[in-house]
Amino acid sequence: MYRVVLVTALLASPVAAAPGPSWPTKPVEISLDHARGHARTIQVDIAGARHPMLFDTGGGVTAISPELARQLGCATTGNSIGLRMTGERVDTPLCRDIELRVGGQLIRTEAAVIDLAAKLPKDAPKVDGMISLSTLDGLAVSLDLAHDRLWLESKASLAARTKKATSLAFRRATGISGGQLSPYVGVTTSGGTVWLEVDSGHGATTFVRPNVSKLLGVPDAAATGEVDLRLAPALSAHVPVIVRKDLVLDGVLSAATVARAVWTFDLRNDALWVGAVAPILALPATAPKSVPPPSSDPTGLYEVTLVVQGAPAPHVVRVTREGTRLVADMRGLGEDDAVRIDDVKLEGATLTLVLPLRQPAPMRITFDGVDGKGTWGDPKAKGGTVTATKRS
Repeated sequence: MYRVVLVTALLASPVAAAPGPSWPTKPVEISLDHARGHARTIQVDIAGARHPMLFDTGGGVTAISPELARQLGCATTGNSIGLRMTGERVDTPLCRDIELRVGGQLIRTEAAVIDLAAKLPKDAPKVDGMISLSTLDGLAVSLDLAHDRLWLESKASLAARTKKATSLAFRRATGISGGQLSPYVGVTTSGGTVWLEVDSGHGATTFVRPNVSKLLGVPDAAATGEVDLRLAPALSAHVPVIVRKDLVLDGVLSAATVARAVWTFDLRNDALWVGAVAPILALPATAPKSVPPPSSDPTGLYEVTLVVQGAPAPHVVRVTREGTRLVADMRGLGEDDAVRIDDVKLEGATLTLVLPLRQPAPMRITFDGVDGKGTWGDPKAKGGTVTATKRS
C-alpha cells in the first residue's frame, strides 16, 4: 500500500509563544487538500495572498519557506533548534513576527524558515510553509482526518462536540524555549502511563520504543505487533505498531490511526477529547463456539499467512457479500490499511481471491473444514505457499 513519511513532521523547533488569539463566535470549518500519496495541505492567507501550506499536528512549529520569508521582508533573528523523533538536532533560521489568517482567524506568531520542497517528493504539490497545532495555540481545534476537515471551535460548539466524546490524558511538548507545541495522548499500560505523539503527518505505521512495546504486550524479539491502546478506562483502540530502537520519545501515532476518530484539542486549557474510534480489521478477541466451514458459508474472518520470499507474512482477511457476489478486505498484521479485493470466488472447498498487485495474483486456498492451504501468485516465480484458518 502507498505510504508517505512526512519528514517535516519531525522538524519540531522551539519558538516563543505569542499571546493566544480570540475564539470565533461561530465554528469555522476548513477543508484540507489531500492529493493521493501526498501530505495534507491547508490554505493560509498571508499579506493579502493565499498560500498552500502543509498541515501537520506533529510539526511543532509554524514554518515558512525561504522564498516566502524574502517576499515578506522577514529578517531572521537567530536560529530555532529542535530535534527529530530520532534525536537528530535541527537548526533553522527564525522569523519573529508573522501575521497570518487560518479560516479567517487572525494569528500572530513566529515561524521557522524551512525549505520544505527539498524534503518532499519531487511530484508533491508546492507548499509555502507548514501549519501545526503550535500555529493554533490558544484555540480549540477539532480534526477529522478521514474526511480532511478541520474546525476552529467556538465556546458553544466545543461544549456540544465534547459532550459525547471521551476525555483523554493530554500533554504538550514545548521544546527548549517553551514555544513549541507537539500534542501527546496518554496511554495506560501495566507499567504506568506512556505518551504517544498525535501526529497527523506520520505516514508510516505507529512507532513505539522497545520498552513501551514490552508494556503493550509485544514479544521481546518482535519488530512489529498488534496492540490494544487503552486511551481511557472505557476506551481501547486496536493499533498495529513498529518497534523502533532509535526513538527519543515513547511513540508516535500514525496518521491512519489519527484518521479513525475525530480529535478535539482545547489548546487554551490543555484538554483533549476523542470521538468514536473506528475499528480496524482484526481477528475476533474471543473465538466463537462454532465456525461454519467456507464450503457452507465463506463469509467471515480468516487468519491467513502467506510465505513471501521465504518469510511468513500473517494477514487477516474478511470475506463479505455485496448482493450476490463475494468481496474481501485484507490487512497485513503490523500495517494500518486494508486492501479491497473485488475478485473472490468459491468453488467447492476452494476459495480464490485475486490479490490487486501491480500484476494481479490469484490466491487459491483449499479447505478441509475451517483449515486450508494453497498457493498465491506463481510459487515458481513471484509467489509462494499460503495457509489459512477461518476464525468466524
